[in-house]
Amino acid sequence: MTITETAPWLEGVDAEELEALRVADPHIALRVEEIARALWSFVWIDSEDPENSRGEVDVYVEDGRAMISLQTWVHDSEDLTNRNVQPLITTTAVDGTEAREQIRAIIHWHLCHEADEFMDFGGEKPFWPHHEGEA
Repeated sequence: MTITETAPWLEGVDAEELEALRVADPHIALRVEEIARALWSFVWIDSEDPENSRGEVDVYVEDGRAMISLQTWVHDSEDLTNRNVQPLITTTAVDGTEAREQIRAIIHWHLCHEADEFMDFGGEKPFWPHHEGEA
């Protein structure tokens, strides 16, 4: 029986990478599994338009590192005449925080980041660009 047969929420997680992480850092490996399970039933949508996804959250293990990522579709703040949206991926390391809190944290980081980028006070953008590590 494969891991995805017993834990289908782990379908997108590389089984070999997860097993290596279990040996190297069992606590973080457990967090990856908890986040994957929480994402199994998670959606971030517009309640008025359920077909309109706000973004997709994913958890994975790569090169021994556990990561959580958020993909959203945004307008380019450098060219506001271009109404096309482009994918933006935000990624951070999985930590010891509870699964739902980590999902919430990456979404909140993205929302603050985008809000700061578009705040303009008469041509002055006091909150943009961010310094490394800021929301």
